[in-house]
Amino acid sequence: MKLITLLIIFSASLFSLNSFADTANGGASGGQTLGPEIKCTLPNGVVQSLPPLYCKIFDGKAM
Repeated sequence: MKLITLLIIFSASLFSLNSFADTANGGASGGQTLGPEIKCTLPNGVVQSLPPLYCKIFDGKAM
């Protein structure tokens, strides 16, 4: 009985550590889901770091 209890606790602790690592760094195992950020010049002249998809959506130009 003690072995089963120990096994359940060990399994639960491994699962919680793994899920914490995924969420602690912004999700997706620490990566960006939309790709790396690039410098983007928006139509109003503001330069911002955005993922390429957002730069395209906002009609910006990659620098």
